[in-house]
Amino acid sequence: MKISVALLICVGLVQSVLGSTSQCANRCLVDYDNTLPCQCNSQCPSYGNCCSDYFNVGCDSTSTSSCASRCLVPYDTTLPCQCNDQCSQFGNCCSDFNSAGCPDVHNGGSWSSLTEFTEDLWASDSNRISSSRYSYNPGTRITNTGDKVDRSSGSLFTYFDQSILNGATFSKFHALLDNYITQEGNSETFTTAENIEKNAFLDAIFETSVMGKTTSYLMANGLVSSESDLRSKMDTMWFSPYNRQGSGDSSGFEHTFLGEWKSSTAVNGFHNWVQFWQEENVGDINYFGYVKTANPNLISIQFAWGTDSRVKTVTSIMFGASPEFEMALFTTCFLQYKNELCRFELDGNSVNIQTWDSANTNHIGSAYFAV
Repeated sequence: MKISVALLICVGLVQSVLGSTSQCANRCLVDYDNTLPCQCNSQCPSYGNCCSDYFNVGCDSTSTSSCASRCLVPYDTTLPCQCNDQCSQFGNCCSDFNSAGCPDVHNGGSWSSLTEFTEDLWASDSNRISSSRYSYNPGTRITNTGDKVDRSSGSLFTYFDQSILNGATFSKFHALLDNYITQEGNSETFTTAENIEKNAFLDAIFETSVMGKTTSYLMANGLVSSESDLRSKMDTMWFSPYNRQGSGDSSGFEHTFLGEWKSSTAVNGFHNWVQFWQEENVGDINYFGYVKTANPNLISIQFAWGTDSRVKTVTSIMFGASPEFEMALFTTCFLQYKNELCRFELDGNSVNIQTWDSANTNHIGSAYFAV
């Protein structure tokens, strides 16, 4: 956020040296795609732009007449047989189409329901932060949110391990938090450096198994056609500016993850735990108390933000969630249940997400856990 009233911390961010999660699985020999952060085709070793798992999944030895590691490769006229989800219809599948597991891949990894998918995502979120690296005190419960009175004497966060911000996806997420004007009504413009930061964030999250599984699930449900299609849709729905109170003054990402000043007294959006810690840490948030808690790691709260003490009557956050996990869940719910309550389970608990579009467009107006 570009807030003149707040002094933000300058944290030196060092990208964690962690191995990238699978990108080439089921994508060996797919054509070059300049929208992706790395490639899986036969030429990538020569250009030095192969994904980190190119050799591990066997792309260097993949046969053009086999479906091994090629189930998600689109129709390609240069190949002798196909492995996509329509080859059975056209009778041009490779002979090992079934034994390579392509039907299961096309069915979203055999997920029979949204809950099976979300539970798999929960188990796959390797970047989720352990509760040993942060702690919080929910304080006093608020029974009447309309009072807008501070009922808790302390802050919400009592400890936050700042090395969290060095994580592979957290560092890229954190870099975006100072790219926006908080006051609604002011048009957003982005520098070349800020657009590079946005693309670096998308690159990072698409290197995770969370986004890989999300791509497979959405493809299986006919909501996207490919990984590049999903990335393009997410770029639009989350980052393309739209009008809230002024021309191009808002976006799905800013509203949902950072929050906005709706007026001199009210706050819009603001549904992310790292953003809350950062603003509280620099003294720009006065925590009032909690409204409700729920599993896993969910809480709804009330607080005042900024020197003018604009109040967010109720918001929800999920402690410990990785940026890619929240992006994946919110994106899936928006594409599958736009403007509806999206119901599923996480870690055996019933969870709801509400998404809204912006003026009947493909932009996210808001997305949050309905606690």
